[in-house]
Amino acid sequence: MPPEPPRTQTLAVVGADGTLGRVLTARLGARGVDLRCPDPGDDRPARALADVDAVVHAGGPRVRPGLGWADYFREHVGVTTTVVRSMRPGARLVHLSSTAVFGATGGGRGPLGPSSREAPTAFPSAAYASAKLAAEMAARALGAARGLEVTVLRPSMVYGPGVDSALASIARLAGRGVALRLAPAALRQHLVHI
Repeated sequence: MPPEPPRTQTLAVVGADGTLGRVLTARLGARGVDLRCPDPGDDRPARALADVDAVVHAGGPRVRPGLGWADYFREHVGVTTTVVRSMRPGARLVHLSSTAVFGATGGGRGPLGPSSREAPTAFPSAAYASAKLAAEMAARALGAARGLEVTVLRPSMVYGPGVDSALASIARLAGRGVALRLAPAALRQHLVHI
């Protein structure tokens, strides 16, 4: 009897309406899922995630003015909790977090490495970084309890259309003829020092 062909894996991307989620959904040919957490007490599962083999969770607001601790925690932790509770046991979760959980680099702490410790309150937006770390912890703890395989990725910065970033700010200043000198010269601010 010939072996059965491998089953097609199903993949969903949470946060498909965001900069990174939109790109990942298209590139991976995944099911796009948009989730929000307006009410932290709402524990209804997201039906769109019940039958998938893997979820890439790229949802949650980035750092921006006007958002506070409650906003970041409600969205990052609340949506993560909904995602994990909605997945079937044995599925895989790829949770996108941020290097913000390590706090601001420099200040004598040096570059990030395997022995670096989380210090979210040392990040310029402590609310954002703390919510990202809390969401990671929720994903790991709830994922283990539900029998999920959880992978946490911590990208440094995400750039894309509509994302106002340090590079965009420098480009605007350069366009107005403002020259910047980043000091000290030995400080390597990722991508910006180029």
